[in-house]
Amino acid sequence: MNIPRHIFTSWMIVWRRIRLGARLARLGIIDASDCPLCGLFDETVDHLFFECQYTKECCRIIDKVTVYNCDPSTLESCNDKLKTITGRFIRQVIQSCYVGLLYSVWQQRNKAVWDLCLQSPQHVMKKLLWDIYHRISVVMPKKTSKRNREWSRCLIS
Repeated sequence: MNIPRHIFTSWMIVWRRIRLGARLARLGIIDASDCPLCGLFDETVDHLFFECQYTKECCRIIDKVTVYNCDPSTLESCNDKLKTITGRFIRQVIQSCYVGLLYSVWQQRNKAVWDLCLQSPQHVMKKLLWDIYHRISVVMPKKTSKRNREWSRCLIS
């Protein structure tokens, strides 16, 4: 149920192949390695995608909408918490939300670096949840229960 561009970006993050400030500074490509979203800490995978206040606010919005409190602190803890969710459909939808969260944070990071602008977490998550809902509605199995279909509508309400 994931959106392909979200999958690729999350794959790059999981394998730590994504080019972030700390790595670029270590290679001598840039001088400052501060996080472009909060400006408080070095821009590492762990900080940008799990510890940054901007990301945590986005995560809180997803948790509030889906009613599942994952609030990941690392990739491993996120994966462990997703495994505890019962129901394949709901687990896949929430996984899509978190994979999309990684993509959205990466996209906002790039906007902050290149365009010097940053959208609010509420606006970014509203767009993400809308995109995920429409992706789900296209690929949703025909045998999906009415309860799960109604639950998936919570993404856009």
